Amino acid sequence: MTRIANLLLCLALAAFLCFGGGAREPASSPPPSARPRIERVVSLAPNFTEILLYLGLGDRIAGVTVFCAGVDPEVARVGSFLEPDFERILSLRPDLVLAVRGNEQAPLFQGLARHGLRVEVFAGESIDDLRATVSGLGAMFDAEARAAEFIERLDAALAAAAPGPAAPRVLFVVDHRPLYVAGGGSFVDAMLAAAGAANLFHDRSEPWLPVELEEVVARDPDVIIDVTLPPDADAAGEPWGRFRSHLRAVRAGRVWPFPQVYCGIQVPDWIVRLREIVLH
Repeated sequence: MTRIANLLLCLALAAFLCFGGGAREPASSPPPSARPRIERVVSLAPNFTEILLYLGLGDRIAGVTVFCAGVDPEVARVGSFLEPDFERILSLRPDLVLAVRGNEQAPLFQGLARHGLRVEVFAGESIDDLRATVSGLGAMFDAEARAAEFIERLDAALAAAAPGPAAPRVLFVVDHRPLYVAGGGSFVDAMLAAAGAANLFHDRSEPWLPVELEEVVARDPDVIIDVTLPPDADAAGEPWGRFRSHLRAVRAGRVWPFPQVYCGIQVPDWIVRLREIVLH
C-alpha cells in the first residue's frame, strides 16, 4: 500500500466512483419511523467517527478504523480504510455500517449486505458532502438539532468574501511521492476561498491530483501549505529549502505545516487557521 493511498483514503477522500449491488445510498433507506433504534455502529472512516462523537453518539460506536480517534479505548478496531477486517465487522453484529462512497470498499459493502447488515454510504469530497453527511446522520439518530448547529457554524466559517485578484495563491500539498495537491474539486479549495486565499490549482477539476514540480515552479505560489511537514518545520528546511531560488514562498518564509485534513467536523476550525496563515 503506497503512502499516498493510505493518506488520501484514510482521510475519506476517495474518488466518486459508483459501486454495484448490496449497499444502499442514504436516500433509498426507509424512513426513521420504520427503522429499529440503531444501537451499534461501525465507522469505516475518521470523519464519520468524529461526526458521531459530535452528535453525542459515542456510546453507539461499536467499531472504528485504526485511523479513528477520540473513541473509548475499548471500542473494537476493524482495520483500515483499504484493508477492513470483514470477519471482525461481522462479529460485532452492528445495526449500521458507515462507509465512504468509492469502489475501493465496494466488495466489502456487497459482502456485508449479503450477510444482512445495513450499510449507509456517504460521499466525502466537498463541503456539500459534509453538510449532507452531518444532516443525514443527524436524521438517522434523531440528533437534528445538534447537526443543524454544526451546519450553522460551518456556513458561518465559509461566509467570507471570495478571494480577490490580490489574494495569496496557495499550494496545498498532501504528499510528496508523487507530489499531490488539492485541486478545484476538493473541500480544501472551498476552505482556502473562505480564508481569503486562492488555490493555486483551482483551475483543475480533480479534488486531488499529482503535479510536476516544474508546474509548481511555473505557477510560483505565494504560500505553500504542506500537511506532510511536522508542526515545528522550518520554512527553509526540507523538502522545500532547496527550491529557495525558484519559489517565492520559500524565499519569503511562507511554507507552513498543517494537520492532515479530511471532510469532517474540524473544517470550520481549519478555515480559521488558514486565515491566520494567509494573513501572516
